[in-house]
Amino acid sequence: KILPPEITLEFNRRNGDYSANYNIEKLLEFIRTELECRERNALFSISGSKSRFNLQQPPMHRNTMKWNSTTHGLMAAAASKGEDRVDHCLFCSGDHKSYLCRVGSAYERKEVLRRKGLCFFCLGKHTSRQCFRRRSCNRCKGQHNQAICFKVENKTNVSHMESLENKSEVGGAVAESRVLSTISERKPQCVLLQTCDVKIRNDTKVTRARLLLDNGSMRSFVDKDIACKLKLPVIRRESLSVFTFGNKSPIKKTFDVVKIELENREKPDFSVKIEALVTEQISGSDLPPSNLKAEIVQKYLEGFQLADSCFKGKVAVLVGADYYHNIVLGGIRRLKGQLVATETIFGWCLIGRDSDVRDVSVSLNIIIEEDLMSGLIKKFWELESLGIAENEFSDPSNDSVLQRFESEIEYQNSRYRVRLPWKSDKKYILSDNKKVAERRFERLRRRFVRNPELYKSYQAVLHDYLQQKIIELVPNTCDAERITFYLPHREVVRNDRSSSKFRVVFDASSHDVGEVSLNDCLHIGPNLYPDIFDLLLRFRLHPIAFTADIKQAFLQIEVNEKDRDVSRFLFTDDPTDVSKSPQIYRFTRVLFGVNSSPFMLAATIKHHLRKYQGIYPETSEFLNNSIYVDDIIGGHQNTEDAYHTSTECMHIFREAGMTLHKWQTNSEELRKLWIKEDMVSGDSSQVVEPSGLPFKVLGVSWNKREDSLYFDEQNLVTFLSSRVNSKRCLLQAIGRIFDPVGFLGPFVLRVKLLMQEIWKLPLDWDDDLPECLSLAWNRWCNEVPGLGELRIPRYLFSNMFNVGITKIELHCFSDASQKAYATVAYLRILFNDERIRTVFVASKTRVAPLKKLTLPRLELMGALLSARLSYRIIKALNLNLVCRFWTDSQITLFWIKGTANKFKSFIKNRVEEIVKLTSPEDWYFCPGKSNPSDLASRGTSVFELRDNHVWFQGPEWLELTSEYWPMQNNAILEGLDGIELEYRKTVSNVIQFGCTVNSEKLLVLENYSSLRRLYRVTAWIKRFIKRVKKIVTTKGPLTTEELEEAEMHWIQGEQRQCYSEEFETLAGVGQVKKNSSLYNFGPSLDDKGILRM
Repeated sequence: KILPPEITLEFNRRNGDYSANYNIEKLLEFIRTELECRERNALFSISGSKSRFNLQQPPMHRNTMKWNSTTHGLMAAAASKGEDRVDHCLFCSGDHKSYLCRVGSAYERKEVLRRKGLCFFCLGKHTSRQCFRRRSCNRCKGQHNQAICFKVENKTNVSHMESLENKSEVGGAVAESRVLSTISERKPQCVLLQTCDVKIRNDTKVTRARLLLDNGSMRSFVDKDIACKLKLPVIRRESLSVFTFGNKSPIKKTFDVVKIELENREKPDFSVKIEALVTEQISGSDLPPSNLKAEIVQKYLEGFQLADSCFKGKVAVLVGADYYHNIVLGGIRRLKGQLVATETIFGWCLIGRDSDVRDVSVSLNIIIEEDLMSGLIKKFWELESLGIAENEFSDPSNDSVLQRFESEIEYQNSRYRVRLPWKSDKKYILSDNKKVAERRFERLRRRFVRNPELYKSYQAVLHDYLQQKIIELVPNTCDAERITFYLPHREVVRNDRSSSKFRVVFDASSHDVGEVSLNDCLHIGPNLYPDIFDLLLRFRLHPIAFTADIKQAFLQIEVNEKDRDVSRFLFTDDPTDVSKSPQIYRFTRVLFGVNSSPFMLAATIKHHLRKYQGIYPETSEFLNNSIYVDDIIGGHQNTEDAYHTSTECMHIFREAGMTLHKWQTNSEELRKLWIKEDMVSGDSSQVVEPSGLPFKVLGVSWNKREDSLYFDEQNLVTFLSSRVNSKRCLLQAIGRIFDPVGFLGPFVLRVKLLMQEIWKLPLDWDDDLPECLSLAWNRWCNEVPGLGELRIPRYLFSNMFNVGITKIELHCFSDASQKAYATVAYLRILFNDERIRTVFVASKTRVAPLKKLTLPRLELMGALLSARLSYRIIKALNLNLVCRFWTDSQITLFWIKGTANKFKSFIKNRVEEIVKLTSPEDWYFCPGKSNPSDLASRGTSVFELRDNHVWFQGPEWLELTSEYWPMQNNAILEGLDGIELEYRKTVSNVIQFGCTVNSEKLLVLENYSSLRRLYRVTAWIKRFIKRVKKIVTTKGPLTTEELEEAEMHWIQGEQRQCYSEEFETLAGVGQVKKNSSLYNFGPSLDDKGILRM
């Protein structure tokens, strides 16, 4: 009954018995075909006749078309649809739709319509009064055509990501920097991008959308509308720095990450699952579909499925290089001119210039990665967190990586052989990277010709590798089906190293455009190394200290034959002979520079040490806790134990095919024993390396003769000698200060505060600093040469009295200023003869957040820093320590010794962590003048720090007996009010409310038939009371807040009536009694005074 009679008649004529063969799909297909035929017919039939339908009106989507009960209605709709294809603008006669014209102003275009007597709604040849298609503006929803919309005047077609800048919030350090932008421009010819018409599936929900393949993007994205429609679960969140095209300033934006399945619309078996970042919009413009002429498709792609049909829709998914080759199969067909078809799992995808299609938007989407400065920032914050942050969360997938490694490791010919930890989904998409390696080697070869000395150094290193069988020529019989990868390489010259000044480094992160690198295909693996902070603390525990190094540690582990071809590289024995092809080598050992190499080395060593747990139990345990990559750091109480441990270490590693060398110690007696065993040479120095450089222990300089630790400032001085006053240079300078223990804290704080000030300004990395900041920066730089004079003892328990130790105490001081907060820790050692010695252990400083906090809150943050630092020190030293904590903030002490639930959330959360890590009874008050952490919270010059006895040994009274310590006043809070103490306001309100409810109820519940009505009446009464008391002057309907307050009123009342005793104890001491029926549920009062479990 809905269809016109002639349409129904034609359908029955073609399908015979209507009732017997009725099929909705056939009916829809018939209607679509019939409509297209009538559209084509209408184009010819109305070309010479007058029509009330304007040729330039906006296109009408087929789904929104009104079906008329006459043929005339159907023909009119078809005519309107067909006439849209005549693209001559009413305003400028250009080759585009009239409603898209931007020539002149909206006012001028409206005057053109007025002069020509055209419709303001559809631009047709009739007045606005006569128009029956009164459509609202697509831009502002006003009653006019978008061509004459004044609200969008002067707005350019900018990228969607530009609008995201205004919505994003600038955050802190960025682990990984990305660039994402989209631009649009009008061009006369169409360039087709790789788009596909696919099904997007999530469990039972499926939708159809367009997909863009972009191997120039490093990540994949999905439109937010699709994610919401399919209700895709968020698996994690990631942060990117977003740059709009041509803009230098990044804006940090956090993206949700979801999993989706992309499916061929005709062949469900062809599908791929990907992870994508959720974004507001993929492209700033609608990309054109591939409307190819039928003869082109028939000639070149007959019998093949096109990936993108004529489905017009916005791009909902962008697949980047991370999944590009999971979709593209590799087949290529050149159609005509610059148009190419590539084979994908969704069909044949078209890309290139199509001269037959005009008037479209050219879209550009760019995602690039900028890791240099982000890497420096990440390194800086990792160093800042040493000693006060818990170890990284372990990825559950690391367990399977380790288990697989253990199952595949082999021991052959006194050496271990391992397999690479491949990612199962990436291994077989790794390309050989040979073209990239060839291009880079050609540039290197030309450098060899210009610099023969460089070639000699290069050749010497690789010749040594060849002699040691670390590398080998690729045999001619190599399996052609094996996965191969060619590594580009270059030299690195480090004059600041005692050995290996010239090294050849290989780039496992190299890849061609749109391809993955070797590092992308390998698991990094779990971190099996101890924390540097813990190692340095344990290094200070024993009077006899020693270190050693595993010679070429990575290169002593063989790689399984099956995995060797992914470490191929090119070299030549004659760089001057251009006609000679370079030789192909490959590594037979684990290569330093591959992201999984540190894991493979650590896992191999730990696997080997398990063999010796029964033979050398103490030494095996020592090595398990004292190895960091290829360095061994430890010590013993006497020379004999140190000697036995070192010789057993030599034997254990010799059995693994590894050699220990570069033995260093502060004990002359131990060094002589090593000389007898040929472990060291007789002419080794106790102060510097043979090269004249200082000895280093995990990056910290060690003077073995003085047995002290210090900072070697020469590298930083050299860098600053050619400095520029920019943000980049300042951050690079901070990155050159390695002070994990923190004894340079007060001096380094000054440059951290300077960095924060610079960060507030709209400066790019290389912009000149303002004059005031430049002066402060230059003053700091001029003091750097004095850093080498700052030293701390390596051994914590230097027994200058030659008597035993009776007691060891750990004293942590904390303080804060408006700029920063800090903590510093000392050991207080009591000897048998009642003498006392104090020694610096560690310190940490933190810059105050940009969001201003009150000074008491910053003091509390400093106290929390103390608690965290003490926890790590106790855990690392593994000693029976008596702990005491000192602060000059009485409010902080009151918070710590009080009940956390009484205070506001900020205070409550931090106090709870402090109490978890320490005992409130161990916290004491000390005057600010004798608080050493005051220096670390304000910063100082290197010369004042050098002469400051309090910083390196603590306050003078700490070396005295406890009766000389600061007096503890229990009445410390006289004169302070509740605002300073930050009590939770809800506590007193709940008690007062409880009394009110118990004495007299506000309303009688039995008089109300529904809860909703009760809440509304209560809300009106409460408003009336507030208006009488002139608390509020609210008028109009009830607000959501008022209704919520009414609901809370009754919930509180009922809870108070049933659990009055629990309310009183929670409001007073913060917890219920053990005999309460609610005790096992852990009840508490929330911010609104509601009893929660």
